[in-house]
Amino acid sequence: MDQYLSERFKTTQTAGGYVPINLPDMSSPTGFKTWLIKSTDLVAGAGAVPLKLQNLSINTSQMLPADSWIEKFSITPVSGSPVIKIGLTSNGSEILDSTTVSELIPLIYQQYIASDTTFYFSISGGVVNIRIDFQINYAQ
Repeated sequence: MDQYLSERFKTTQTAGGYVPINLPDMSSPTGFKTWLIKSTDLVAGAGAVPLKLQNLSINTSQMLPADSWIEKFSITPVSGSPVIKIGLTSNGSEILDSTTVSELIPLIYQQYIASDTTFYFSISGGVVNIRIDFQINYAQ
């Protein structure tokens, strides 16, 4: 069964405007609450982009683009007893010092990068998967 929150079929949007979104809210007299989201926020970026690096057993580097917000790294073991370091230089440990990966490691980083940035992953003793959650086109 189709349900409509409004009888309006078309909404005209002007630059710098807002997009209204109606969500169920039982504390409201109407049963819905309207949230106004700035149009510029909706089109500013592509949103969070998960980048998955799988089955890594050797030192690896990964460049992330300028104007990105890095949210976190998630590291999971695949096999062996992997040890990992993460840095901004080859074999560096500026982000994560040598750590044995025996279970999921959620590493909150939360950093803005203004220019293309290469991250270096030094891996030994096993195999890991790495997920990097970041948002491109963050500030512009």
